[in-house]
Amino acid sequence: MTLPHPIPVIAERWMTAWNSKSPQAMVALFTEDGIYEDLAFQVTSIGHKSIAGWISVGTDHMPDIRVDITDAFQIGERVALRWTFSATPTFLGPVRSTGQRFSVPAASIFEMREGRIEKVQDYYNLADILRQLKLPSGPYIPSYLENAK
Repeated sequence: MTLPHPIPVIAERWMTAWNSKSPQAMVALFTEDGIYEDLAFQVTSIGHKSIAGWISVGTDHMPDIRVDITDAFQIGERVALRWTFSATPTFLGPVRSTGQRFSVPAASIFEMREGRIEKVQDYYNLADILRQLKLPSGPYIPSYLENAK
């Protein structure tokens, strides 16, 4: 897909770090006190050691993890990107692999400081991942809709 604008360099480096499965490459993108927040899994990693640990967990449990940016832009110290997150997990939390692969749309917001990531927040739907892996993920149906049946 060709975008009408270039992808910010930091977004390209972030994607490359994930796809190389290198915690060191990822940590190099962050400030010393950087924060990596994965909202779907409710994990917040603060500082290089913690961020490296989170990346290691991700790449250890999803050895074929892949990040593909579909769009990204930067305005000042903020970077926004849409991407596709895909993998075949060997474990997902306490659950062993079903052998299924998932691929879900995701978005991230970077807050930058002096050319490095100060904070990143990843947004994607964990229920979509669970459904694709054939794991329990029941849809949420508000009570007022259940009664409307």
